[in-house]
Amino acid sequence: EEEARAAAIKSVEAYANLRSAQASMLLSEKLASLGGLVAGVAHEINTPVGVALTSASVLHTVTRTVRRSISDGPIRKSDVLAYMDTAEQSARLIMSNVERAAQLIQSFKQVAVDQTSENRREYVLKDYIHEVMASLQSKIRQSHAQVTVDCPEDIMLDGYPGAMAQVLTNLTMNALVHAFGATEGGRI
Repeated sequence: EEEARAAAIKSVEAYANLRSAQASMLLSEKLASLGGLVAGVAHEINTPVGVALTSASVLHTVTRTVRRSISDGPIRKSDVLAYMDTAEQSARLIMSNVERAAQLIQSFKQVAVDQTSENRREYVLKDYIHEVMASLQSKIRQSHAQVTVDCPEDIMLDGYPGAMAQVLTNLTMNALVHAFGATEGGRI
C-alpha cells in the first residue's frame, strides 16, 4: 500500500512537472513570437517616421530661407507661392506618414496584447487579419512575397484572437520560408 501511494505521488508530481514544462515552453514561444513582432513593427514604423522627419526638415529649411529673404527686404510673390507649395506638400506628407505610423502602432498593440493573453473577445476577422499581416510586413517584403486578404467584411468572431494571430503568423511564415525561393517571391 505504501509503494502504491508513493508511485501515485510520483505520478502526480511527474504530471505536474510536465504541465509546468509545457506552460513554460508556451510562454517562451509566445515571447519569441512577440519579439519577432516587435522587430517587424519597429522596422515598419521607421519608414513613415523617416519620411515625416525628412519632410519636417525640408519645411524647416525652406521656412528659414523665406524668413531670411523677408528680413533682407521685399520678397517676390513667386517665392511666397513656392514656399506655400512646399509647406503644403511637406505638411501633407508629415500628416499621412504620422497617421500611418499611428495605425501600425495601434495594430501592433492589439496583436501584442492578443498574443500574450488568452482573453476571449469579439473582433472583425478581416480587420484582424490585416493587423496581423501589417505586423509581418517586413518579413513579407524581405521575401518578395505578396499577401492578399480575401475575407468578407462582415465576419465577426467571438473567440481567442491571440490563437488566431499565432495560426496566421505560423502559416504566413511557413509559406515565406518553405513555399518560395529567396528571390522569386510569391503570392499568399
